[in-house]
Amino acid sequence: MKIKKILSGILALIIVFTTIISSNIFTKAEETHPVKVVTWDKKNKKNENTVGELKFTIKTGYPLKKVGEFTSKDGIAQMPKLEDGVYSVFLEENNYYEANDIFLTVEDGEYSFDGEDDADTITVEKRKGL
Repeated sequence: MKIKKILSGILALIIVFTTIISSNIFTKAEETHPVKVVTWDKKNKKNENTVGELKFTIKTGYPLKKVGEFTSKDGIAQMPKLEDGVYSVFLEENNYYEANDIFLTVEDGEYSFDGEDDADTITVEKRKGL
């Protein structure tokens, strides 16, 4: 009788811990930050909409270690939430767009891309010859 009570108590604790752990994992996975991706047009000297899908990698530290990635679709992206710090964002190789080194600073939940006019904007350029 005592063994059944002990086993049921252990089983109940396992269920509670499993529920807590899985809810934290899912909550963390859903946390994102909206980012806009625009294309700089050298001829017109203005930004225009970015078309298509672009993949970005986020790295930090020395040597650089990958800490996240995100994809933009037609200029709209959901970047993973990051802790305060300085990050490098790299555009993965593609045939149509290129980007210089993109530096991101996160401070008190505020994202700012160095050299950008808008805090939540990444600027890419069309490849030469397109």
